[in-house]
Amino acid sequence: MSGALLAGGASKRFGSPKALAQHEGKPFYQLSLDWLHSYCDDVMVSCNDPLLFKGESLNIVADETLGQGPLGGVLTLLKKSSNPWVLILACDMPLLEKEVIDLLLDFIHLKKKVICYQVKDQLHPFPGLYHQSLIEDLEKRLCQKKYSVRSFIDSLLDKEKQVLYLDQKDSNFININTKEDLKAL
Repeated sequence: MSGALLAGGASKRFGSPKALAQHEGKPFYQLSLDWLHSYCDDVMVSCNDPLLFKGESLNIVADETLGQGPLGGVLTLLKKSSNPWVLILACDMPLLEKEVIDLLLDFIHLKKKVICYQVKDQLHPFPGLYHQSLIEDLEKRLCQKKYSVRSFIDSLLDKEKQVLYLDQKDSNFININTKEDLKAL
């Protein structure tokens, strides 16, 4: 299994690169990379601005086609992965805990293309496990100019995905999208 961090977003609502925002003295991207390195030897960072991590020794992967959002990043990461499975984290989830990743990994033996979470009625694509068998499906979806990761997962057949359901809010899935979100942590 390879590990990947999505850190290439525009951070428009945040006003500056979210990946560099800090929680408990560490930048968001480092919190996620620490998790990925604890599970994977091969770790990539999806980012279209390599200067964002200037001076860091990271395997930066730029999207093959710009403007396709996280779904384009997922496709590029799957194509660049040296392993069939890729554990993908988003850089804006600083409260993620080990148990959430461990539970995903409990299902990796299933013959699925995606393993992710749903909390109440909201699908959470990240953290998620994505299999390289998704590449063709992703290419078709992106050719249709449909860029939503959630709708892509929803479009998959039930036999192709494993969605782990949680029926109560969970701080692991809090996304930091604004400075106000960060202050509320």
